[in-house]
Amino acid sequence: MTAWESILPLLVQVPLVGVFIAFVLVRDGREQASQAAREIRADAAQTKRDAEWQAFLKEQREANNGTLLRIADEMAEMSKLTTVTNALLVQHDSATREMAGRILAKVE
Repeated sequence: MTAWESILPLLVQVPLVGVFIAFVLVRDGREQASQAAREIRADAAQTKRDAEWQAFLKEQREANNGTLLRIADEMAEMSKLTTVTNALLVQHDSATREMAGRILAKVE
């Protein structure tokens, strides 16, 4: 076997290896670009979702605050009514005791 005969398969394989390496590099470059585009889309979608959630939570918080204010107002009104009712009951009890005292005084 001559030197050329031993080198000939190598001369055929070297360009094939070069083409394979170029193919892999191009494919990896495209994959990285595709991955970057997917990440950009995912980030945009996440940002949109975050904005929607923030708007929803702000609306929910405002509604809850309004509800709590209405509950506080109703409780204040109920407290006033309870105070008036208690005063009426004390007045009634006093009048009842007075009346019972008069009745018992007449009986004795």
